[in-house]
Amino acid sequence: MLNRGDRKTALLALTLLVPAASIGIIAGLYIAPGSWGQTLSVFCQVWLLVFPIAWSVFVDREKLSLSIPKRQELLAGYIWGIWMLAVILGIYSLSQKYEV
Repeated sequence: MLNRGDRKTALLALTLLVPAASIGIIAGLYIAPGSWGQTLSVFCQVWLLVFPIAWSVFVDREKLSLSIPKRQELLAGYIWGIWMLAVILGIYSLSQKYEV
């Protein structure tokens, strides 16, 4: 179980991370739909990628490591990828057939 200090740091990390996607989308589409909004949207996307890595290295003091995926993991990725492609193409073809 997390102690009180760990809960506070986890809450801080979530507070800094979770709203970033919504802020980027809202800024890019509604608040400033021009170049400023797009710039803020790209910044928020970069934040979603870089912040968890920086948090792991500097706050949690974890060492970064990359590993080559195993054959079973690659196979699972291929199967899920093909499945998602089929779902996307199926929904797209249905939307073309029944245009609203």
